[in-house]
Amino acid sequence: MSEGWFSVPVPVNVGLFGSIRNIFNARDADEFIRERMPGNSMTIRTAHHACRAAMENPTKAESARTAFIEAARESHLLAI
Repeated sequence: MSEGWFSVPVPVNVGLFGSIRNIFNARDADEFIRERMPGNSMTIRTAHHACRAAMENPTKAESARTAFIEAARESHLLAI
């Protein structure tokens, strides 16, 4: 499996004090989704599946990045 590197990292909020973590690839995004995003909305499920697809096929990394941004925004974790 590939990492599915993003062209630009996605900053997300972690912790209680506004710490920011940059997500650089689909593997890290998928891990973040599974560990930190509450709920099971369609947006979050779509991002999870897009990240898994990007790990299988790196040409899908930007689609995974877009889906991850939408899931992070919905979860109020996007730091931009």
